[in-house]
Amino acid sequence: MTTAVSSPHASPTPSRSLWGQGWQRLKRNRVGWLSLWVVVAYLLLAIAGSIWWANAGPTK
Repeated sequence: MTTAVSSPHASPTPSRSLWGQGWQRLKRNRVGWLSLWVVVAYLLLAIAGSIWWANAGPTK
């Protein structure tokens, strides 16, 4: 019969939350970064367009 003995010098790996794991995967994924920037650009265009439409829309 064998028993597992943990080393006194081994440090336990810190567990990450679901968001932490997702952030770690995103940092290593280039296509994920590109997709993130595309979504951010669309959001900024939507916000800028709605501000433009409210202030100087086509009927003003």
